[in-house]
Amino acid sequence: MGEMYAAVCPCGYQSHSLLEGSGMMRQGFGIYQCQRCHALLNSRDTTQQERCSSCASRKLTPIESEEGAALICPHCKENQLQLYECGLWD
Repeated sequence: MGEMYAAVCPCGYQSHSLLEGSGMMRQGFGIYQCQRCHALLNSRDTTQQERCSSCASRKLTPIESEEGAALICPHCKENQLQLYECGLWD
């Protein structure tokens, strides 16, 4: 079972649901942030290098899904983006 997260910033930005962990089909997902445009995205846990869906950069950093950890917001570029667990997925 995996967790679902949402990222929320005081500027009003809110991400779509971000998946982390493995479901029943044993597909593992991780949360990544682009170093170039700061977009948040999901990627399957594979050895294949993914690209950012917003800017096509390959500079993706895995995100530790600690609630309350501040990230850079892709909208306002401030270090105020927070991850919150919002559910579970299978």
